[in-house]
Amino acid sequence: MKIAFSILLGIFLFCSVQGQEATTEGKSDLEIAIGFNPAGPARKMYRLMEEYNFNDPGSSWFSGKTYETPIMSPSFNSRLSYFRIVKPGIKAGVIINYSYLKEISGLDNDVAYLRVFFSNITAVLPAVKFDLKKSWEFLIGPAAMINIGIGSGGYGPDDKYIKPSFGVLTGLNLKVWDRPGTFGNLTINYLLAAPNRMGPFTAVNISGDRSNAIPESSFNFGHVNAGLILGFHLAKNK
Repeated sequence: MKIAFSILLGIFLFCSVQGQEATTEGKSDLEIAIGFNPAGPARKMYRLMEEYNFNDPGSSWFSGKTYETPIMSPSFNSRLSYFRIVKPGIKAGVIINYSYLKEISGLDNDVAYLRVFFSNITAVLPAVKFDLKKSWEFLIGPAAMINIGIGSGGYGPDDKYIKPSFGVLTGLNLKVWDRPGTFGNLTINYLLAAPNRMGPFTAVNISGDRSNAIPESSFNFGHVNAGLILGFHLAKNK
């Protein structure tokens, strides 16, 4: 994902400094976005792991270094959108979004291991964008979501929970450039979502015994996405 983000960032920067400044809108736009999620259900799981004593020190077999658990991984977000101009200053379309909402892992005092990760697939239809003053756009639309939580103890079957949910996606885009073929935006969005109950998530020790567990809890999959948009003006029909 770091490679994909670097490639998109390179294209983004190259397009932003090349060519003549000229705002030209096509009849419809295709957008590709990539970014990160600074918040989400992983934060609550982190607190639960500390509450249920998944905070014993661990060590890396590769480096030999000791670390404190729980550990939270980075997140990422990717999005594909299609918009069509319905009237000057207003576009309507559809958004398909995938968010990897971090992984949390920890050890308890019985050396039982637990790793949990969350992800989210969202469809927004209709998504509507409104031109604001200067270079800003406002985005809003109803969202249908599939929220996923998977817990693994490293041995035996995983605890898998897949739940539907509904909410609203809102956001702001800052236009960086807009040319006859391409455009680029900085974007920040907030997905407001109804919570889902998931659990229990059960740890497994080195003997394969299922022991300590995080009980069923309510997780809010609402989260913030921030990133870059690379867009393409599609040719008008003649």
